Amino acid sequence: LGQSLTALKMDLICLKEELPDQQSELQDRVQTMSGLIDSTITSVQRISSELRPQILDVMGLCEAISWQAREYQKRTTLQFELGCEQVEINKELTTELFRIFQEALTNVVRHAEADRVKICLHQDEKQATLEIKDNGKGIPPEKIDDCQSLGLIGIRERVLFLGGEVEFLSQPGQGTQVVVKIPF
Repeated sequence: LGQSLTALKMDLICLKEELPDQQSELQDRVQTMSGLIDSTITSVQRISSELRPQILDVMGLCEAISWQAREYQKRTTLQFELGCEQVEINKELTTELFRIFQEALTNVVRHAEADRVKICLHQDEKQATLEIKDNGKGIPPEKIDDCQSLGLIGIRERVLFLGGEVEFLSQPGQGTQVVVKIPF
């Protein structure tokens, strides 16, 4: 997609050079189209990076989680405690666990009113386990199974797709813990 957009931009530049100077309205239109292509290329690059952050490939899941926690810490009042082991799992599981982690953090920021988050990542012979625990207001029991909670639904769907298990442990006023276990 990025290559096609770049080729389109090059064609637009050639077209603009062929337009007579008297065609200022068309020149302006080509310039506007060129700017739109530039912003689309930037969006494609951003989306591509978000789909599979390069840090996952370069440094692994543990470092990607640490990096994401630092990014959240810069933008919020959250403080993080990290207990991550480097796990040896395939790219698909790495990406999915990272997405689950991001969704859980988004839920903490949106709903928990927490100021601390503890993150643990480890594996044994059979599975990788990711735990995210906050000290926020907790989730009322009836909301944990609520079909309207998109964040929890998204986490459940990802975990079930991977053949794993997820638990949402929470008490009002005592925070929430998300425990994800993915077999490999």
